[in-house]
Amino acid sequence: MALLSRLFVLVAVALLPAIAIQSYNEFDLRRSRQMEVQDQALGLAKLAAAEQQQIVQGIRQVLIALSELPAIKARDTQACSAYLSTINQRYPAFLTFVVVDMNGQSFCATNGKTTSVAGRAYFANAVRTGEFTVGEFSIGRLTGRKVIQFALPFYGDDARMGGVIIAPLSLGWLADYIARMGVPQGGALAITDRDGTYLAHYPDNGQFVGRKMPAVKHLRVDHPGTTAALDLDGVERIVGYSALQAESGGLLVSFGLDKTQAFRGIQCRTRRGILLIVLSTSLVLMLTRLGARRFIHQPLGQLVDAANQWRLGDYARRVNILDKQSEIARVADAFNTMADALADRERELYHAKEKAEEAAARITTIFESTTDCVLIVDPDWRINYLNERGQGAAF
Repeated sequence: MALLSRLFVLVAVALLPAIAIQSYNEFDLRRSRQMEVQDQALGLAKLAAAEQQQIVQGIRQVLIALSELPAIKARDTQACSAYLSTINQRYPAFLTFVVVDMNGQSFCATNGKTTSVAGRAYFANAVRTGEFTVGEFSIGRLTGRKVIQFALPFYGDDARMGGVIIAPLSLGWLADYIARMGVPQGGALAITDRDGTYLAHYPDNGQFVGRKMPAVKHLRVDHPGTTAALDLDGVERIVGYSALQAESGGLLVSFGLDKTQAFRGIQCRTRRGILLIVLSTSLVLMLTRLGARRFIHQPLGQLVDAANQWRLGDYARRVNILDKQSEIARVADAFNTMADALADRERELYHAKEKAEEAAARITTIFESTTDCVLIVDPDWRINYLNERGQGAAF
């Protein structure tokens, strides 16, 4: 791996702690925001549930008052229907009031029609328990509209159960009511029955009513809580939920906050942080590259070029590093000093060679000019030199 590449890796590793700290801060900020949104959703759900609890208890008080009506106890159809019609005008949220006998057959209704509720679960439950009962999402048999039934048994003068008073609450009225509760932008308020079927929803009520809540199987309705769920409209929400008391039918009130909108500010900060990290990292790497080329790559290149010239015998080449305070400049000075020493040695060797050649030439001249035979042998008795007179004598 090249030195420049190793330097890039070293810089990248040095940046990792800063990136890790930034990532942890973003994670901690998201966790704090998640808890904040959960608390907000749960608080709003509890407030809405408290209002719904009051509504249900108000309905219960109305039915208790009606159960004491003499016309109902005496099963006086004409008087009962007239009185219920008057009451219905005062409480338009109820589509009608119906009074049925123990067999589920109506004998008194505001619209004068007769019907049978013998197969309805809320009727059977009211008869069985003798208590105020809240039904589930249903389509009214008399009205043909979406309703939730509230029922309360009434007792005759003989203290025996005489039948059940039924008040179908219009889900359209319930939707209008929660729409006026001031749901903040991005919020979603919903009421479901004990089976998780939407009774009312804001916004887009028509898209939800009569359908099952997707997250109902994940909710622990025995106590308030929060969850995250993808709703029927495709929006992921952080949902706070709170169930009404059991005697109020166990209706579930939920308040969801759009997760994307809730985290939009953090998302912007995260993207901005990532952009700044990328820009700063790019700037650092670019400056590192420029600095490495200026202060490392180019000086080392000069050293390599000089060494190659010295290898070829050009000892006059020197390395000139502009930054005299750097470590590479000291290395260059050492190289230059070594080159000076090599050049001096080379000159000494050259002069010594010239002197040796001159001395050899003089000796040869002397030997050739003598009249004697001259023979020079090495330690192994091999002939190194023999002058002409010696050659003539030998041959």
